[in-house]
Amino acid sequence: QIVPVERVAMRDLVQLVRSGQKFHRARFHRRIGLAIRYIPTYVRQTKVADSATLVRGVDRHRHFEAEPAPAADLDAAAIAAHKRVMEKQIATYYSGTDIKAARK
Repeated sequence: QIVPVERVAMRDLVQLVRSGQKFHRARFHRRIGLAIRYIPTYVRQTKVADSATLVRGVDRHRHFEAEPAPAADLDAAAIAAHKRVMEKQIATYYSGTDIKAARK
């Protein structure tokens, strides 16, 4: 599906993903990368505490901290929560190495 807008609201992008449609930007000067990994709730991170967003069903195992849903686009609390999640993930990805931060 082609979406001819400069900025796509996250709720619209989530709806496209849920509907199974392919997402193409109408303008080619910017590109967005989106990676979604679906895992069952019985899977767990063995190195450090991790977080995830439950997209369906019930999490009976509670192996992941629940990530909060944003109240609105560019919500300050959601941006702060995303920063905390990314810092934890980077620490996990680079554990056992001399790397302490991702490239900026």
